[in-house]
Formats: sequence, structure tokens, C-alpha cells
Amino acid sequence: MSEELNWLRPGLHFGFPWRMGGADNPQQFPTYDPSTDKLLDSRYVAVQGGYYHTIDFPAAATNFADR
Repeated sequence: MSEELNWLRPGLHFGFPWRMGGADNPQQFPTYDPSTDKLLDSRYVAVQGGYYHTIDFPAAATNFADR
């Protein structure tokens, strides 16, 4: 993932947990499949334990600062 610098401005949302590093967090989508997630390393304990999966996200903000 790219580095992220958040410029906090009134009325805008910096993205977390829906966006990280300027990219959508794939776990928010019902089609998320951790076995195809290229950012997950099989050496991670959380990956080995099967802790990555689709989760129930609250409704997404609409005023993201990076869009």
C-alpha cells in the first residue's frame, strides 16, 4: 500500500475504514475473497488463522477528501 498523508479539512472525511491509501478497502464488499487478496501475505498470523473476511461496514461516507 502507498503511504498516506491525511489533510484534515472541515466537512471532508479522510476515508478510514472505507478507504486506505487512496484505495477502497475490499473487505467492505460482499464479494471479498481473502484468497485472491494480493495484499495479504500467507506468513501473517491473521491470514493463517482466517481472520480476513467480509465484515459489516456502516454506510459509507460520501464526502471523502481524496475524491
